[in-house]
Amino acid sequence: MTGYLLSVPRIDAKNANGTYDTDVALLTALPNGNQSYYRTIDKDHGAAVAPGIGVTVVTAPKNSDGNRYQMLVDENEEGGVEPPVYIDQEGQQVPMSYMAGGSYSFIMPERDTEINVRYRKVTTRLSVSPEETELSVIHTRSGDRKNPDTRTEVRNGEGILIARYLNGVPDTSVEVQPIGIHGEHNSYGDTADRSMKWAVDDPDLLQMTAAEGYTEEDARILPNLSGSFIQEILNREIQTQADSQYQETIQPTIYEKDGVVTAITNPETSSDKQPVYGNSRITVKFQILDQTTRRVEGLTLNKSDMVCTVIRKLTGDRKKPAEEILCTEPVILSARLFPQQPFFKNVTWKDEESQQIITLNPSGEHGENVAVGVRYDTEGVQNPAWIQNVINEDNQKRKEDPYVNLTGSAKQEEVITATSEDQTHGIVSGKCHATIRFITVDETVIHPEAVHIDNRQVSYDLAIKKEGNSQSKTMEETGFEPTRLSCTVEPGCVEDSAHSPYEKGIIWSVSDADALHIKQDGTITPNPNALWIKEALTKAPYTASKTVWVSAVAKDNGISDKIPVTLDFRAECMAFPQNKAVFDLVLTKTGRRTKPVYSWTGAEEKQNKAVSFPQEKKIAYTSSKPEILTITQDGTCTPVLNPEAEWIKKALSFPYKSTETVILSASDGACTDTCAVTLNIRVVDKTTSSGGGSISGGGGSGGGVSTGITPAGSKLSSAAPAGSVTGTWIQTADGRWTFTSGGRTYSNEWAYIHNPYADTQKGQNQADWFRFDSTGHMVTGWFTDSDGKRYYLNPMSDNTLGKMMTGWNWITGEDKKTRCYYFNQVSDGTKGALLRGTATPDGYLVDTDGVWMVNGNAILR
Repeated sequence: MTGYLLSVPRIDAKNANGTYDTDVALLTALPNGNQSYYRTIDKDHGAAVAPGIGVTVVTAPKNSDGNRYQMLVDENEEGGVEPPVYIDQEGQQVPMSYMAGGSYSFIMPERDTEINVRYRKVTTRLSVSPEETELSVIHTRSGDRKNPDTRTEVRNGEGILIARYLNGVPDTSVEVQPIGIHGEHNSYGDTADRSMKWAVDDPDLLQMTAAEGYTEEDARILPNLSGSFIQEILNREIQTQADSQYQETIQPTIYEKDGVVTAITNPETSSDKQPVYGNSRITVKFQILDQTTRRVEGLTLNKSDMVCTVIRKLTGDRKKPAEEILCTEPVILSARLFPQQPFFKNVTWKDEESQQIITLNPSGEHGENVAVGVRYDTEGVQNPAWIQNVINEDNQKRKEDPYVNLTGSAKQEEVITATSEDQTHGIVSGKCHATIRFITVDETVIHPEAVHIDNRQVSYDLAIKKEGNSQSKTMEETGFEPTRLSCTVEPGCVEDSAHSPYEKGIIWSVSDADALHIKQDGTITPNPNALWIKEALTKAPYTASKTVWVSAVAKDNGISDKIPVTLDFRAECMAFPQNKAVFDLVLTKTGRRTKPVYSWTGAEEKQNKAVSFPQEKKIAYTSSKPEILTITQDGTCTPVLNPEAEWIKKALSFPYKSTETVILSASDGACTDTCAVTLNIRVVDKTTSSGGGSISGGGGSGGGVSTGITPAGSKLSSAAPAGSVTGTWIQTADGRWTFTSGGRTYSNEWAYIHNPYADTQKGQNQADWFRFDSTGHMVTGWFTDSDGKRYYLNPMSDNTLGKMMTGWNWITGEDKKTRCYYFNQVSDGTKGALLRGTATPDGYLVDTDGVWMVNGNAILR
């Protein structure tokens, strides 16, 4: 029987890298039949097989040392793999038939044949390199913090720059070089399929570029710069910075996050048809480097508006004013950058008129301050035209009307600009609106230049009609009506605001305010109770004349005018020469007691002839007790010596004396005066009894001058000067003195009193004026009368205690200092009054308190 050779080759596997793994599988053939000489055929044992004989083929991989092989997968084949093949009669490879149990079979052709099977080395492991690496993303911010320039650089694990983005745009000068992730099958790539599919677990973190599906290319990885990991950090830090008004830079914190890149093999070329995985862990580090500065958004000034004022100030007399040009203090402008930061370059200051109107004087380390002043001439001559023109116009007005008030003014507007640059070279500026004013402040005053009293001559004919004598009740006053004086003040300007202030007020005064009252409206009224009238009423013929000067003094500057006012006074009265008279009668009894003989002494008649004033009139006299005292029509009064009269009988017994008062009256038909006549009777009994001898009763003599005790305590005697009052001084229990005369005690009044105790050898007056208070006590020291005039009454016990002081006197005050005062010496109705705020008759000045002054200083002693 003829047979053909059936041979089995060595089964090798070609790898994708071009290498071969040899003898990777067993391939055996076993001819079917009952010929005993058939045996197993393999690569080492070929054999002849008769054509037409069925052959069973079995194959299996030789796996070792982690190398695994498998038949090519073909899901369309019954066995799921590509079947072994044999060479048929035409020399073509024909697939074998699949048999149960994983074996295959074919029919031996009529020619030599070779069987074969295809195996491939499958992937059992997949290594990825690098297994770990990192990508560093550094986001650098520079320039203006609010609108920064950004530079984002990506570096690989070796620090090599692989990408750069400027303000989010790729930098073309840097080639983008993603890091490569390489996958290797079975360590060396000696597999039939080196392809793999790439994936990343966090595409928000990592951005991968690789071919779709399975590829032999490496994965290309970059950090995902737009992913949430980076963007959330960036946005959060930027917002935090904005919330803090861009005060601080962003901290250079390093943030990390890991991502995994996975390589996946094709399950068809992988062991057990299961994909093999390989992982690479990539750490992404993100850091923000904030190199920004706060760009200046603006330049602000401490003032947006300012005002400077130049003042032309006029003071004093409007016709001869004092003038000065003043200006408000320079305004300090200060510039600062906003947001606040140091200046990079000095501030420059400019104004629109190039300092023709204002001056700019910078100061500070960077010129950030400037003192804004105004150009003007303190002498008022070389001012800028806008000021000088106003001054010239005002001066012309003053020439035309020397009393007009000047009000010239003008205004200029300026804009001051400050410019600077910050560290980011940003040019910023700020402006201040300046108002420059020129005003005239005219504080001058129009002063009176002349004062004229319009009434040049004023005279009064004054008369007082008395009930009786000059000291009796007043029945009528005539001629005391008020007169209104008027005054003209020059210049006679129009009374309006342009001619003010002008104090045209007048102060009216009189040289004798007691004699003539004056109101400040110029009304004068003679005073019927003036001292000069009172003095005139103390002495016949009860007439007097007086000249009082009325002065009109300008309140403003004291210029004045004065006129004389003539006062002529007369009293219509009548008076006994003596309003008191005394008869000291002595009745002497002699002879026998039972028939005595009466003789009288002191009974001589006295004439007290009344006189009427101002002209002589017929006078009628009466006696209140004609049975005691008679008076004839020539004023002769005579006691009625009738021992049988009751008032005389009273004196004939113990104590042998008696007193009776008779009132004599004299009347001219209009006035009536009285005289009180006191009749004192003392009885001297020189009679004898029938047995002889005599006795005497009543004792004392009937003549002599009575004496009293003065407040000083000395006992003297003298005749009373004409017009003075005589009486008795009495010292009360409290040591003070009262004065009684004519049966009354003097109180609340002045009195011209005889002082019989004055020592004329020492220059003391025999009569002086004294003042008594409302309780009747004599006043000493300072006294202010009801008309406001002040007097000083001698406080010294030198026989003239209480007298009114006149002339110069040194007086010690409560402060123990002694000052000199002058009291009027003239009997003009104000005798004894303190002179105040004027010049004394001898030319010395006294102040408003009456103190002697020299060069404005009080003279002390």
